[in-house]
Amino acid sequence: MCAPKHLNSVARWAGYIGIAGLAACLLPQAGPSDLNTPPQGIDLVELSWLDPEHPDPAKALTSEPVACVPDSLSPAARAGELAFNSPALLGGQAAKKRLSCGSCHQNGRGNPSFHIASLSGAPGTADVTSGLFGPERADETFNPVPIPDLAMADGQDQVDRSDTGALTQFVSAQIVEEFSGAPASEAVLGSLVTYLQSIDLRHCSGAAGETIPLGWMNDWRDAKDAADLALSASDPKTRAFYTQTSRAALGRLNARFSAADIRSELVALSQLIATGEPWPGDMTTALEARLAALAPASLYSRSVIRKALETADPN
Repeated sequence: MCAPKHLNSVARWAGYIGIAGLAACLLPQAGPSDLNTPPQGIDLVELSWLDPEHPDPAKALTSEPVACVPDSLSPAARAGELAFNSPALLGGQAAKKRLSCGSCHQNGRGNPSFHIASLSGAPGTADVTSGLFGPERADETFNPVPIPDLAMADGQDQVDRSDTGALTQFVSAQIVEEFSGAPASEAVLGSLVTYLQSIDLRHCSGAAGETIPLGWMNDWRDAKDAADLALSASDPKTRAFYTQTSRAALGRLNARFSAADIRSELVALSQLIATGEPWPGDMTTALEARLAALAPASLYSRSVIRKALETADPN
């Protein structure tokens, strides 16, 4: 049993299961598939779809393209952004490996470092008619195509984004047919469409090809915002979705921090969110301060992750 009933039981509970078991309580562990095998000693799921020949994997794991959305997203678009980056949206092998739409389209853009041996040709490509993630569109032909940048022309011509009905149908089909996901709730799907409609090259916060550091605060905000959305959801399906989304963001934090006390608190917080309790404001400030203090020694740091990759066991 993973869940402690109260946060003050964390220390005793962590002693029972051991630190190695903490991450297992955040999300179901990935099952076997054809995805890349990360080196032992680094539990970053992003390595499963990172080009194994990438010249600077540490840079790829600590940066993302600049966003091309308005400076202030509407509440609906923000909810859609969270859904876009949530593995809870997809099904089958994609869900087991914790892939999200944002895995291929980082920050709503593209991902030139994406590579899965049985799915990609050159880095940044994927066979969208492969049976790896879902049998419905499988054509038994290996035909990878470049992953489009959703802010650029190649990402705009898949469907008319100004036609909300057509875009909704397109996105729903991607989830269900390409990735074997369950149909999203009306609220989640509507928010996801709103977010996609907000992505446009005119809104880029920097040069189109620029990258920015990937920081721990992004995952922390995702966890908190998704937890708030779960509490405010008017239907059980949407509530469950954003609960899983919040826990997935806490799992991303857990994977990048090594300090046992922080990881145990993140797990306890994840379990609290799973019970439907509100985000505990009384612990937020203290935990946030400790995360900030430990971030330079975490796997959000490029130098730290580079050293970890150099010393990891490839087998």
